[in-house]
Amino acid sequence: MKKVILVAFLASLAVIITIWYTLPKHHDETFEGILYQLGSENRGLEEAVTIEVNGKIRNTLLGKKIFTGTLKLNGEVIPHPNAEGNLEIEFQSYGNGMISYWVNTDATIEGNYYFGDLL
Repeated sequence: MKKVILVAFLASLAVIITIWYTLPKHHDETFEGILYQLGSENRGLEEAVTIEVNGKIRNTLLGKKIFTGTLKLNGEVIPHPNAEGNLEIEFQSYGNGMISYWVNTDATIEGNYYFGDLL
């Protein structure tokens, strides 16, 4: 009887930890950063920016983190208002994630926009 109770307790604990781990966590934060472009011809193009993050980060059972929401770069909303849905960033094992999205209007694809990596 004690073994059954122990197994039931451990199974319940595993389910609770799995649910807690995969539940999305809300993030609403503001950061200060620097916008720059690589290349010797772009020297001096650095500018201070404010980045506002509003969305949720969820963990998958395989350990990946996925952000779904919006970013604001100096008040400009990313993704573009014509983009389909929210911005979704899948973080890699090193903690970086590519910021890109598609814009579709009138059943035509305007393009894929790439903003860089979120570190």
